[in-house]
Amino acid sequence: MDKIVYNGKEYKSYKEIWREYGFKCHPSSFTSYVKRYGIEAAIDHCLNTKEKDKIVYKGKEYKSYTEIWKEYELKCIFSNFLLYIKRHGLEKAMDRYLNKDKIVYKGKEYNNYREIWREYGFKCHSTSFTSYVKRYGLEAAMDHYLNKRIIYKGKEYKSYREIWREYELKCDYSGFMSYINKHGLKEAIEYYLNLKEKDTIIYKNKKYNIFSLYNMYKNKIPMSYSTFSAKLKLYLDDIESFMDILLEED
Repeated sequence: MDKIVYNGKEYKSYKEIWREYGFKCHPSSFTSYVKRYGIEAAIDHCLNTKEKDKIVYKGKEYKSYTEIWKEYELKCIFSNFLLYIKRHGLEKAMDRYLNKDKIVYKGKEYNNYREIWREYGFKCHSTSFTSYVKRYGLEAAMDHYLNKRIIYKGKEYKSYREIWREYELKCDYSGFMSYINKHGLKEAIEYYLNLKEKDTIIYKNKKYNIFSLYNMYKNKIPMSYSTFSAKLKLYLDDIESFMDILLEED
């Protein structure tokens, strides 16, 4: 490789020049520009680009937008911040995100709703809490979850799942929750408790309900519970034959 000389100074490589002048482009891009247009043109181009690309906010120069984002602790995803800058400029982006999403509850500031959810130890999922806030407002959400107690027959439970397990309800937990949301806790428990008795099935001289029968043979049954339940109800008068065919028994 020929000697690389610029402004009377000798360099071992183009990368050495790139490092000394602190160009913001990638070193391979600088080298490529040199080989295409010559050292003088490349340095002139990069020096002007460097000056043009200075990031200045309120009289202070920053090396990158990430540095500004971290310093001001902006309550947004960095990619969103960068996208807003490209569309509207740095000043407008700072104005937007500096004054956005300040969450204050009882005089204390939080970065996001999850922080409040964690601090107060709510038993719901964080996304449920956030969804409630967005729908009804923070004050309404706090009032709802702070005063939410799960009580059935005089006993307090930590969660609906605890009730579902204690009463051994023969339904999917998601189905139980769906019924609660539509009709209330008492109605949901009564519905599934009655369903448990109503669906009593005798197979091989043993008593089952649809759920327990499926659970007993689920490793041999080649279908989902919902499909099994629907088909079984068509053969309630002849359970033995249905199960024999399904399990391929002689």
